[in-house]
Amino acid sequence: MALSRDKYIPSQEELTIPEVQISSIILKAASLYMGKYCDNEYKEFALCRDENKDPRPCINEGKQVTRCSNNFLHEVKKHCLTDFTAYWNCLDHSFDQKFSYCRKYQEKLDSCFAEKMNLMRPEIGYYGKVRVHDTDRPKPDLSTPVPDLDVPPPVGDRKPKAKIYPQSTGIL
Repeated sequence: MALSRDKYIPSQEELTIPEVQISSIILKAASLYMGKYCDNEYKEFALCRDENKDPRPCINEGKQVTRCSNNFLHEVKKHCLTDFTAYWNCLDHSFDQKFSYCRKYQEKLDSCFAEKMNLMRPEIGYYGKVRVHDTDRPKPDLSTPVPDLDVPPPVGDRKPKAKIYPQSTGIL
């Protein structure tokens, strides 16, 4: 799809931030804890994206989410590396990577996070609950609508062509 010159496209320098360099199984093992640790940063990004109806103005908020994820992993490495490694290894070597197979490792990790990082495992249903987020960021000006980038602009007075279907012969 071609874009006109008036569309803002972020430069590569604006988008560049060190990525979270981990495998999917480590991310799966860390996901519940990381979600709670970075809850405010993610809510700020999601609120910005939803209010603007476009993620492009929210690049800095997205960078904050990535930064928080990296900080979380550094804290895990500093405080609970042994328990976390045992937990993700259990998930990796289990038959279908279900959390239920690794509850004994999860309990040790939960206690390590609670003791050394002051981070409690979120209760079941935590991410499904409505959780209000208070922000200092000003509400965006939506007086000019954001154009839909997926729909091409109309050209002249062209109308869609009528579809012609072959007549039925009555034979199925």
